[in-house]
Amino acid sequence: MTDTVDALLAEGRALGLDPGAVRALLAHRLACAPTWLLAHGREPLAPGALSACREGLAKLAKGAPLGQLLGVVGFAGLTLRVTEATLLPRPDTEVLLEGLLRRLPPGPLRVLDLGTGSGALALALKAARPELTVFASDISPDALAVARDNAARLSLAVTFFESDWYAALPSSLFPLDAIVANPPYIAPGDPELAPSVARFEPALALFAGDQGFDALERVLTGARSRLRPRGWLGLEHGHRQAVTLAARLQRAGYDELALERDTGGRPRATFARQPHG
Repeated sequence: MTDTVDALLAEGRALGLDPGAVRALLAHRLACAPTWLLAHGREPLAPGALSACREGLAKLAKGAPLGQLLGVVGFAGLTLRVTEATLLPRPDTEVLLEGLLRRLPPGPLRVLDLGTGSGALALALKAARPELTVFASDISPDALAVARDNAARLSLAVTFFESDWYAALPSSLFPLDAIVANPPYIAPGDPELAPSVARFEPALALFAGDQGFDALERVLTGARSRLRPRGWLGLEHGHRQAVTLAARLQRAGYDELALERDTGGRPRATFARQPHG
């Protein structure tokens, strides 16, 4: 029969898709546990359910990220809702989170996550350190709606702002103990970017001018007047940008620069400290 779970699993294999991803997608589309698929593989599916599953398989075959199709992604132990308006949180970004948590001293500090997207960094910071006062911003109202929904669902108190980096943030937020950002840092036309990422994830969160440094420069320059003395700035960046970014940070007056590497051993995040006042 061509209208069963077993038939859909066979279609996934024929498309060359990862079997685990196919099972996760089918379980999501059929609103069932993955174990149900094994026990009911030969049962006919309703036409609507069959159509929804085949649509998902087709998108997966075209390179759509599984997390986007499922609508949820795990990050630092949290389950976050994601949409086409948000960049998918990735394990590499946990390096930025962990690096900041190691550097923050104890106490009720004030931290800002710029370009928060789904809220991943801000919410993970609040979950790890409940005593922190965490603020987060994004230029996209659609992304902010997702971030606020994640915060409410996880019962994590983060204050969100719609802002183009610092432009619309109230002066009462400053000075801050730390600013962290995973800004767009990919140069348009970068040959290393997977075509599926460029096709399915928001360009606003991916691409930046000045060879990918435009947003990084805006964040680091603006942080100088908004961090407390000895406050920390943490930036995620491309693995080929570390040396140039370090030079820009030093030129802007930061010190105590430190590089963090991702799970693949590539340069992924740089921390720098505001000098004494």
